[in-house]
Amino acid sequence: MLLRQVGLSKTAIRCYESLVEKGPAEAVDLAKRLKQSPTNMYGVLNFLVKEGFVDKIKLTTQPGVFKARQLDKALLERYMRHRILLMPLFDELGILPSALSLRLRR
Repeated sequence: MLLRQVGLSKTAIRCYESLVEKGPAEAVDLAKRLKQSPTNMYGVLNFLVKEGFVDKIKLTTQPGVFKARQLDKALLERYMRHRILLMPLFDELGILPSALSLRLRR
């Protein structure tokens, strides 16, 4: 359920879990595994790459192979990316996020 809470769809979760359990795969193979259309699978995989949960390994003679990243690293990278995006907004508004202010008081 953790992956659902960070914004992944059921299909994206199934895709990520399949890559973790069965190893790297091409989009067409994942589509077959998950009984999805290849077009839909490319969309899901591109989303997972963009969000840092999956890496695309480009091969010169074949379609790319997708590989799951370690969950802890993917979540940490996602946290850092969002933190970097949000900090200028907090600065502009002149507020300090409560979690950050608690950390600074220690």
